[in-house]
Amino acid sequence: MKRKKAGKTHIHPKCPECGNTRIWKTGFRVKIDGSMIRRFECAICGRRFSGKKSLQHLNVSLQPVKGFSASKLQLADCNVVRSNEFFPIKVKRQDLTFSFCEDVVSHRIQPLEDTCGRKHINTTVGYSRYQVKQLEATQKLATETTSTELKTRLLELSLQMKRDGNADKSITEYARTLKQLIKLGADLYNPESVKDVIANQKTWSNRSKRLVTVIYDKFAKFVGLEWTRPAYKFQPKKPYIPLEKDLDVLIAYCGKTVSTFLQVLKETGARSGETLRLKWQDIDFEQRKIYVNNAEKNSECRIIKVSQKLTGMLQSMPHKPDQDRIFSSSDVCMRVNFSKQRKRATNKMQNPNLLKIHLHTFRHWKATTEYHKTRNILHVMKLLGHRNIQNTLLYTQLIENTEDDQFHFATARNEVEAHPLIEKSFEYVATTPQGVMLFRKRK
Repeated sequence: MKRKKAGKTHIHPKCPECGNTRIWKTGFRVKIDGSMIRRFECAICGRRFSGKKSLQHLNVSLQPVKGFSASKLQLADCNVVRSNEFFPIKVKRQDLTFSFCEDVVSHRIQPLEDTCGRKHINTTVGYSRYQVKQLEATQKLATETTSTELKTRLLELSLQMKRDGNADKSITEYARTLKQLIKLGADLYNPESVKDVIANQKTWSNRSKRLVTVIYDKFAKFVGLEWTRPAYKFQPKKPYIPLEKDLDVLIAYCGKTVSTFLQVLKETGARSGETLRLKWQDIDFEQRKIYVNNAEKNSECRIIKVSQKLTGMLQSMPHKPDQDRIFSSSDVCMRVNFSKQRKRATNKMQNPNLLKIHLHTFRHWKATTEYHKTRNILHVMKLLGHRNIQNTLLYTQLIENTEDDQFHFATARNEVEAHPLIEKSFEYVATTPQGVMLFRKRK
């Protein structure tokens, strides 16, 4: 699809997943060499992808600012957001002088304004409002004074956790939480200050406050501080168990990649991180088995039998020679796409129960239905990869608190008719004197 404007022809990109031309611009991605690539998002399936051509560097010339040297900014050949230190909040217009940038895609020269306000970042560089908001928050955080010793301590804590065998996700979460405490005004070397900051957060639940105290406790022990952890008690909430028809509706409405991802979650009961790490060599298409080898939270690896429908969906996924993983998206990107498509499905189907479904809900549903069918807690424990049976006993309580059971019923007179029913998760009940086999499946 081509669009003409002012005598020039612009080629509109297409979504690599669904081929749709209804595309949104979502800012830029800065490469290591300082060049930028335009980012797009499909308005239909939510797929995010990059453009094919790189844009030229943003050339910025700086004049000295009182109390803020230009050498610290290090913006000779890089974008503003890649600097080590950001502009102060209050900067005069005559303190900065910008040249121009060239858009290689459209071959148009756009003069830049001599300002570093919101309009300049949004209209000239091409950032969305959300990115501008994040940039301003980062600027505010950068202006706060943090001692070099504290930064060194945080880095040493991350390195020590890495040596102790902690996961990268845990290390990132610890560092993010400690930086958030600093941003809220807490002095990490003063435990009483940390207690006051945590107690004054009205939007945090007791569970969140308890997690923050656990993270700070590790930092206190690392630097040699003595303190008494606050006792935040909370009652774990029972997870929501949806009906299977709601899961099927949501899977059918999502795009190709997200629907395949959700179908894997439904049939395997694996966590979202474990599913994202699946490789092509972990799939046995002949025997229809999935090997969950990259388990999370110290869980056991397992082998799960899947349906013919799921193997067909996996085979239709794009397979590049240099790509080992089935799903190339990151965890954040997958969750964002799922959230957008879930919201659209809710508005179209007018079913508010779809908003209650999260990625981890599929794991709860799989465990609950398996225990409902087999009444074997050890089987469910092996399916989920739990090492402690106390974590699996939760699903026995969910079965006891459910409403009256509702089933789909089906019959078969021979093995040919019974085979597709078993593939659709129907369970055998009994055989009548006339030789008719009865099957049922929970709604």
